[in-house]
Amino acid sequence: MTQPMSRNKDGFFIGLTCPGCGGNLEIQSDFFVLNCSHCGSNLRIKMPEIPPAYLIRSDKPTREIRFHLDRYLKRNSLPLSGPDLTLTPIYYPYWKIDAVLLKVRHETIERVSTDNYEFDNVKTYDQKMTDIRLTSYTASQSAGPPIDFIPPSIGVRSQYSKIVPYSSENLEEDFSSLPAVKSWVQTEHDLKGSISSIASVSQAQYGKNRTKLFHPTGVIIYFPYYIVRTNSRGTIGWFILDGVTGKVINQIDKEVDMDRLIGQRQGGFEFGKLSVEFHRCHNCGVDLPNRQSHIYICDNCGDLISLGNMNYKLKGVYRAGSENIDSQRMFPFWALKLDNNDALRLKNFYGGIYGSDILAIPAFRIPNFEAMYRLSKRISAACPRLDMMPLEKQGENFAEAALSIEEALTMAEVIAYREFTNRDNNAEYNAGNINPVEVSLFYAPFHKEHYFYVDSVLGAVTFEKNLA
Repeated sequence: MTQPMSRNKDGFFIGLTCPGCGGNLEIQSDFFVLNCSHCGSNLRIKMPEIPPAYLIRSDKPTREIRFHLDRYLKRNSLPLSGPDLTLTPIYYPYWKIDAVLLKVRHETIERVSTDNYEFDNVKTYDQKMTDIRLTSYTASQSAGPPIDFIPPSIGVRSQYSKIVPYSSENLEEDFSSLPAVKSWVQTEHDLKGSISSIASVSQAQYGKNRTKLFHPTGVIIYFPYYIVRTNSRGTIGWFILDGVTGKVINQIDKEVDMDRLIGQRQGGFEFGKLSVEFHRCHNCGVDLPNRQSHIYICDNCGDLISLGNMNYKLKGVYRAGSENIDSQRMFPFWALKLDNNDALRLKNFYGGIYGSDILAIPAFRIPNFEAMYRLSKRISAACPRLDMMPLEKQGENFAEAALSIEEALTMAEVIAYREFTNRDNNAEYNAGNINPVEVSLFYAPFHKEHYFYVDSVLGAVTFEKNLA
């Protein structure tokens, strides 16, 4: 069960209000269903189609800013701020970017061999090694007008901060916000260019190194700064302080035209707006379970509810196997039925003797991308041997379908790119989008055996217990 988040817990948090009682809510960025601790309503977060904007509040009084500044001045043997101090609080916008990163790296390792343990007859040979790795990627970069004394990135702050939706009501008193002038289209273009140049930093000893970004998404985060002007005995100084910690991050070596700085108008693109609605069945209005799932079957009317912006019509929800599943752990998988061309291109991915045209992507979250890849390969190859039955009810033993179909399609593209790279690491290959002819969801029964989950239908598909 997802509860409102505490203020002191690590993570990227969004502060909202309940539509039922108006109480304050705190959610992590990847949570979309929660229960209001004030009125008990089940709620879900609806993400906009265009990037939303948030802000991080400073919560630093003027006296605390002066304290941090004077400590910096004293440590650097500079005159203290004195009584004539002018403090201007501003919000500066950044893009927070999240994506999946695939890295292909080649190297040649020298190996040593001996014949019949004759250590006087040592031979060496070169072995070519290819490392293909999937990782998550998070970064932040400036979205506002270029200002040389403002940092170009907020680093890990974009991942571990308490934020609220950007609005005039949420702006702190006396704060001015600078405009966001760099569009997401330009940001995405620059990001892909910088990522593609990473592989050339470390030249491969054979083949071609690659670094490729998949499915980048962005949100705007306004970060607080204090620009301070000091006048101590006729000596003028300019400084910029971090509005969250109060730390001096830069001593400005020139006069700052504050009227011109804060007088800039907002940029020409619109922000998306986060909304909160009641988590109820679209058909009968009954509350849905408080679970982080993109797929629900209403216990009252049996209607199928799918959340998210699905560009593909969901054919149905099924379960594998015909035996009693109450004692099994049911794990969800997106089943992407491929056309003949895509299935033929990926035939080596499946392996075995069974011809499969289903690319199965785990719909439950697995933090390790490589483990997700391996499980996808095993369950995809096994699909032709699984008997599917329509699912009528989800029990407590059903894992949450927390991965959206959009994310599943991204993983399908990553898998295709990985397979072709592994097959010929010198080839230039652009996988393009995988366009399934049909999309469905199925639950497969698994049971625990020692350190693994083993599928209960074939007894052939396994994955590590700590991944679920």
